Amino acid sequence: MLSTHALVYNMTLNIRRNQPIELMIVQYLRAVQYRRPPKKRRRTVRGDDLKSRSTDELWEIHEEVAFQLTQKLEAEKARLEQRLRQLQGADNISDLGRSRRPYPPVPPKYRNPENPMQIWSGRGKQPRWLGPQIQAGRQLDDFLIDRTRRH
Repeated sequence: MLSTHALVYNMTLNIRRNQPIELMIVQYLRAVQYRRPPKKRRRTVRGDDLKSRSTDELWEIHEEVAFQLTQKLEAEKARLEQRLRQLQGADNISDLGRSRRPYPPVPPKYRNPENPMQIWSGRGKQPRWLGPQIQAGRQLDDFLIDRTRRH
């Protein structure tokens, strides 16, 4: 497991790389979720006070800050996830009112003479087989399916 110092350093690098904050939060939370809270809690720390402290005391302060940051990030993550669930629910409700009516199937109007399995109803994007033949000088009516032979 990475030390807290390494985690903070990695987050700093990720910020410089313009990674999304959500990704950094998830990575950080995964890395620190099994860490225990620090043993001692200090109330306030002043700048001059830091210079006189030992390395062990500074490390405890650092762990306390990391722990508090983790707590706040978890709370923020939970709040954002709740908001996302609300927004997704609102999108689903608004989509229900605007559902399209079902359209009946459209029988094909055009057939490729070179491959009779390729058919087109005349709706939507023109099929690939039709473009080169029209550019060669043929008319769209040349590909009409004989309606008298159909059911």
